Amino acid sequence: MTLVRSLLSFTAVVALSACNDGPLLSDRDGGVTSDAQLLDAQPPVPDGGDGGPPRVDSGPPCIEIEPDAPADPTQGEWENRFAVPGVGGDLPNVSEIAFGPSGEVYIAGTFDAAGYAPANNVAVWTAAGGWRALGDGLEGQVRALAVEGSTVWAAWTPPSEWENTRLSRWDGSSWTEVAASEGAIVDLAIVGSTLIAAGHFTRIGGVDATYLARLDGTTWSAWEGFTPDQGVETISARALDDVCVGGAFSTLGAIEARSVACWNGTAWSARSLPMPHFVVNQLVRDRDGVTLIAGGSFALTTRGELGELANEGSIARWAGDHWELIGNGVSDLFGGPGLVRGVAIVDHGLYVGGAFDWAGGYETLATPHVARWDGARWHDIGGLWKDVGFSIDENVWFVAAGPDGSVYFGGLFTHAGSTRASHVVRYDGTYWSSLRTPGERTEGVAGNVFAMDRVGTCALYIGGEFEYVGDVRADNIARYTREGGFETLGRGLLGVVNAIEATTDGARVYAGGEFRDNNTGTEFANLAAWDGARWSEVGGGTNGPVRALLHVLGEGADDPDLLFVGGDFTEVGGSTPASGLAVWDGESWTAIPGLVGWQFEWAEEPNAAAIYAIARDAATGDLYVAGSFARAGELDVTNVARWDGEAWHALGDGLARPFEVVWSLAWWRDRLVAGGTIHNSGAAPIEAVAAWNGTAWENLGAGLSSRNAPDHSGRAAYSLHAYGDHLYAGGTFSITPGEPNESVGVFDGTTWRGFEGGVSDIVHGLVVMDDGLYVGGGFARAGTGPSVGLAHFAFGAGE
Repeated sequence: MTLVRSLLSFTAVVALSACNDGPLLSDRDGGVTSDAQLLDAQPPVPDGGDGGPPRVDSGPPCIEIEPDAPADPTQGEWENRFAVPGVGGDLPNVSEIAFGPSGEVYIAGTFDAAGYAPANNVAVWTAAGGWRALGDGLEGQVRALAVEGSTVWAAWTPPSEWENTRLSRWDGSSWTEVAASEGAIVDLAIVGSTLIAAGHFTRIGGVDATYLARLDGTTWSAWEGFTPDQGVETISARALDDVCVGGAFSTLGAIEARSVACWNGTAWSARSLPMPHFVVNQLVRDRDGVTLIAGGSFALTTRGELGELANEGSIARWAGDHWELIGNGVSDLFGGPGLVRGVAIVDHGLYVGGAFDWAGGYETLATPHVARWDGARWHDIGGLWKDVGFSIDENVWFVAAGPDGSVYFGGLFTHAGSTRASHVVRYDGTYWSSLRTPGERTEGVAGNVFAMDRVGTCALYIGGEFEYVGDVRADNIARYTREGGFETLGRGLLGVVNAIEATTDGARVYAGGEFRDNNTGTEFANLAAWDGARWSEVGGGTNGPVRALLHVLGEGADDPDLLFVGGDFTEVGGSTPASGLAVWDGESWTAIPGLVGWQFEWAEEPNAAAIYAIARDAATGDLYVAGSFARAGELDVTNVARWDGEAWHALGDGLARPFEVVWSLAWWRDRLVAGGTIHNSGAAPIEAVAAWNGTAWENLGAGLSSRNAPDHSGRAAYSLHAYGDHLYAGGTFSITPGEPNESVGVFDGTTWRGFEGGVSDIVHGLVVMDDGLYVGGGFARAGTGPSVGLAHFAFGAGE
């Protein structure tokens, strides 16, 4: 008995049609054209009658065309297409911004591309020319930057010397190393012909200097009388006899100076915060050019009988003999003083950026990580956000007033207000604008892509955790075509999309995850269907996350289509018990019973089973499931099992260890293949990917490796995709033991091979289209170029 007919014995047999099943497919006006509609979108074919045009065969619709399978998928190249305006790299961040005399914007931090131009941790942008690298850049994180004319000074940390820095100078054509420091340089300032360096160093250029030094031409010298007990974070210098510094210090030798001190050419004097153990990260001058403004992490007052710290702080003005908060300061998510990393003053206000959530007092005005003070009150200007991460992350690392009257922000963020901007952005007082190279195509996905599917060669569907795809707001799910770019599916879904399954006729796209309806706020209970015009719930959904979907066409006229659903749930449809696996026939749910999760020694009951992958044997109708579970029916299994429609069957010794996960399943060359955090099958070692031979699990070639060889900690194959004679794998792994992770590879039956350096981080999805391999995940680089969230390897382009 086939699996489909066995399941129908549990439910009433209802005839369903993929193209005609009620309101789910009605009223397509106003939605994205579905792939099924492309069947009717072909141009009319003339009949070739007398006097008429010759008959033209328009060919089959895209929905019926399968992509060509390349003989050697690794012959090709990564396409520069899916960047985001700004900078990218393995762990991109902009932590320094400075300006040239003609409006050039210099940025620095940790990145390996600016726009599509390779740029090693430092780059320059102009409105007319876009991004440009500064030679070969610098081989480490740039921690401080200063510009004078065409000369750029940069303090950077070599990868092998995290606590120390090097100081290098760009003369317009090349970099020259000027000095090394013992301890880090974190800020630079130029006054006339003198360069001032501050930080956490004790020696610089071979000279003893405690946290502050100056370079006068070719000679380094320490600052007289300056011996602070903690490091210096920031410099504000108008002249050599008007230098102020801020940091975490409490004394300058014999002088008490809590966090701020100034030099008048003869001696140091304190501008102390009222309480110790705080830090000043940024000092700037007010509009009068004299008065100091400090941003950092500090409180100025206490309140309550126990003297608790005030909820506000971290941005203050020096009033001649004391510090006073500006507008009651800023606060963090939990009510403490927020963290201000940058301050800038321009004609349209004072701007602060850092890690804070409120301005004007706790729960007064929500201002995510950036705010503007107009002299009387605070304003929310839209916020700077990471598309993945928590709101308490330090999204803003630098704020600078540009010569054009705008404010520039750098940091970890990937969008500003509703504007896509990768780690650097400009604000003119009204609008955000990203720093683009003119004519550059940018279609990156700021966030994680967790799921991918296609319909013929019509379109690619992606889902995950993101808000923007290119410049399109498409909450967590989108459709992509090469010709039209990204399209929304309605207003998307409110929450994470873990799985996408498009029907073969293109009439419907199913999404599973942890979400609700973005249009009405209606609970979709983690499962929904898109018909080309609107989202609809599917059978009441599940009470927990959906992680795997499989759609199977009915075998005959009386057989309905079936949607198999797997995940971390114990109930479907609001009332039907289900242990992580169930099937929807269009009218009712049927649970596939018997799966039980792993049990901790101290727990009274085992965990619920978690299903991450579902595959079906087309010849027998048997269903294979994988994930994290210990039992199937009466059998002890390890994370993988087979259901024949009536009973469960073990697959040898199973895969991986208790509480580990088998993430993916695929059929390749008539064999079942599994991938995940797999180290073993029973006593037999398995290298992340395994094939079932009917009796036992075995490695495919040498398997996949890791930079952490030989234990391979952190290695995983999250996605498998079989096409033609090749098996594609994505996850976090290297091809060669001990080499850097490439995270995407292909197996030809004998050997695993990579794709020109792969991508910089985790891969969750793989799909072969007619123009190459599409890769989705949480990365920022593909090959040597920027590619954010989505990447494309063009087959044959390198032949």
